[in-house]
Amino acid sequence: MYQLDRIEIGTPRVSGNLAVVDTTMYAHIQQPLNGDGKLVVQQYLVREDGSWRVATGDRATIDRFLKSNPGFARKFPIKRTRAFVQQNGKWVEIQMPARRP
Repeated sequence: MYQLDRIEIGTPRVSGNLAVVDTTMYAHIQQPLNGDGKLVVQQYLVREDGSWRVATGDRATIDRFLKSNPGFARKFPIKRTRAFVQQNGKWVEIQMPARRP
């Protein structure tokens, strides 16, 4: 369906054993459009045993993570995931399908 080309990872913003980082993933999408796309997402991380681990995946996980860390949630509110396709040399945002709660 897609071939991941590269990932850009922004500067982590750390607060204690929690962190947030902006990530952009670039891929060639074979279906349904056969073109280049990118996904801009925000990742939450938690430090466990000296290593950082991604603490997010779906919206329910994100909400649970932020609810259990209200100070962090106020400091680093979640940004919505954004998707783009390349058209005529420019990145054009596309609507993401609505997720179920």
